Amino acid sequence: MKTERPFTQRIQDIVSHRENGIRKGARLILAYALAVGLSLLSAHNIHPSLASPAALSLCSGLALWACVSESAVDKRTSLQHAALLVTIGTVTAALLFSSTKYLHYGQHSFTELPLVLGAFCVAGLRVYGDLATGIGSQIYIGLLLAQSNIANFSWTGDGPWIFLIALTAATLPQLLLHGDMEITRGHEIHQTESAAQPMWLNAFLLGLQSAIPAILILMLAPVFHLREPSWAITAAAYVVSAYSLGTADRIRRRIVGTVIGVPLGLLFLVFGTKEHLILWGGVAIGMLIYALSLPERYDIACAAYAFVLMLTMIASGERSVSLLASRVWETLLGCGLAALTMTGMSWLKRKPAGWLQPEAL
Repeated sequence: MKTERPFTQRIQDIVSHRENGIRKGARLILAYALAVGLSLLSAHNIHPSLASPAALSLCSGLALWACVSESAVDKRTSLQHAALLVTIGTVTAALLFSSTKYLHYGQHSFTELPLVLGAFCVAGLRVYGDLATGIGSQIYIGLLLAQSNIANFSWTGDGPWIFLIALTAATLPQLLLHGDMEITRGHEIHQTESAAQPMWLNAFLLGLQSAIPAILILMLAPVFHLREPSWAITAAAYVVSAYSLGTADRIRRRIVGTVIGVPLGLLFLVFGTKEHLILWGGVAIGMLIYALSLPERYDIACAAYAFVLMLTMIASGERSVSLLASRVWETLLGCGLAALTMTGMSWLKRKPAGWLQPEAL
């Protein structure tokens, strides 16, 4: 019979979780600030191109998301995981930059096609634990950052500096702000509804559930004139859970969070790009809320993430309301396709002799 834990113990757990969330948020803020600061400093002393928007995006993105995905309990392991995640993100970004010439056919560009592989990794690696989940996410982030900056950045000369800056910015916060024994809560339970199936098959099916919407989004992009197809692909990839009910819940929460976070961010359009203190202060608060809300309140985390994205784009000079607001409906598109794919694959799994059964493979 399950015994009820003492009330004081439950309160202590809540307080510890909030303290760890504040530390996590502080690490995210410091990692982002260090990446931007080191990029600007390196541009002054090494090469001016390191201060370009593309270089700043790569450095800050690789460092920030390595800190987001890191979920180790002790300081030493967190340093190792952060370094590993930055390395994986850098390698995937470098591979995409180096294969640019193979992703063009005539006047057509297919630089967004590798995001399908990234989406597959985001969901497929979830079944192998928290570190594997972070690796899958960092593979996607590396591809996404490279795809976003592939037209205006030369990796050949500045790539090693990008890696060193991101590595420093991701590991230093772990060294300074990570607790000796932080109690973390994993991304989710890494078991699937098909526990009797081989783990590799569960991973393949989850990856497929994430990759199919990504392919459909790329096919629909020219039809619906999507401004940023990667936003829809990101939404479709990150809502996939090991359970159908979990996926449906994450879809609902991501939609609700995005619908709330984007308008809140658009309110900051009243401030010009010169009000950097207000904009970056809002970014810092959003990152802190993001860290405090995961993993229990995915809706609040999505709202905070959408809010931070709006503010960073505004701070970088983006003033197009139509582009910023397209985050909402492209998220709706990605979530809708993810829901359709989940429904279709759930139906196939229930077929007694379906191709998704292990004996059929």
